[in-house]
Parts: sequence; C-alpha cells; structure tokens
Amino acid sequence: MDKKNFSDKLLLTEHVSGGFNNEVLELLRSNSSLIQELAEILLTEHFPDSIHQDILDEIGLDFSMKRKRPRDPNFRDRILKAYEYSCAVCGFNVRLGNNLVAIDAAHIQWHQAGGPDKEDNGIALCSLHHKLFDRGVFTVTEERELLVAEQAHGTNGFNEWLMRYHGHKVREPINPDYMPKDNFVHWHFREVFRGPARYKV
Repeated sequence: MDKKNFSDKLLLTEHVSGGFNNEVLELLRSNSSLIQELAEILLTEHFPDSIHQDILDEIGLDFSMKRKRPRDPNFRDRILKAYEYSCAVCGFNVRLGNNLVAIDAAHIQWHQAGGPDKEDNGIALCSLHHKLFDRGVFTVTEERELLVAEQAHGTNGFNEWLMRYHGHKVREPINPDYMPKDNFVHWHFREVFRGPARYKV
C-alpha cells in the first residue's frame, strides 16, 4: 500500500517501527559524528524546533543542534502582532524592558511538514502552550475551540494551565484575514493531536 494512505499519526498509534540494515548500523556505530548528523537531519526535516530537545533526551543523545531550517524572519513579528503579543490560549504577556519574553509564533501545520510562514498558519502561544500544542496535548478546532487529548493528564498545573481552557475558544487575531485556515487546523488534528478529545462538561 502507498504511504500516502497512512498518516503519521496512524503509523504511531499502530506502533509501526522502522530501522536500518546491518551495513548502515555498522557505519553509524563506527562513526559517532554520523549519528549526530543523521539525527540533526531527521529532526530539522520532520519535527518542530520546540520538541527537538525532548526527542534527543528520549533517545539518549546529548548534543546541540547546528542546523536550522530556513524561515521567513518576519513570520514571528507578524504572528505576535496579529495576536497583540499575547498567548492565544492563556493571554500570557510578559516583557523584560521592551523585550517580549516566552511568547512564540507557532506554526499550526509544522514548517517541516510544508506549513507556510503565513499568518493563517500561525498562532501566538506562550512557551508552555507552544510545546503542548506541538506535542499534540491539545488542538484547536475549526470553530477555534481548544480541545485537550483524552490521554493527557497530570497533577500540579494540569487544571490551571490546560483543562480550564478545554472547550473554550482561543483568542482570535486582530484581523479576520489572519484566522487560522481550516486546512492547517485539520492537518494538526489529523497528524499531531493525540486525541480523541476529552469529554466536554
């Protein structure tokens, strides 16, 4: 069957795995710099920056990323302006002097998955909600409603920073032209969100 018929999310939920043949494994074992180079390529091409360190920690690799995928340098400024320099989920907005702290311009459809650097594919999120969004802990629907994944759980901070927003609308951008496009929202739901969503009370 053609890969086009499978989403990455489906492959994960079915526990599909892959690997290298023995020749490639031996080459990697004999040259540790190749491991770092390969890891950087895989991370840069397939995962958002916000979760690179999580993946490296999970597989036991310890190095600093050298590669960065080229991006539109104005994307961040446009997204932050569109959301009035505040997190679309919680409203977080802190400055140190004139510098905004811990507010990111998140891609809804990851840049690595062909998501463009356009306002309708971006949302301003605080660093915490950005990471939770990129990990699929929550998603945003076509109606701009935040949904938390059923398998997400926690103790300290879980209700305060996540569940209190479940079923509520996220902040909209200042211009309707900047509203997230449904195709990007659908991509995030299909490929990233670790749903199904929790029941709404």
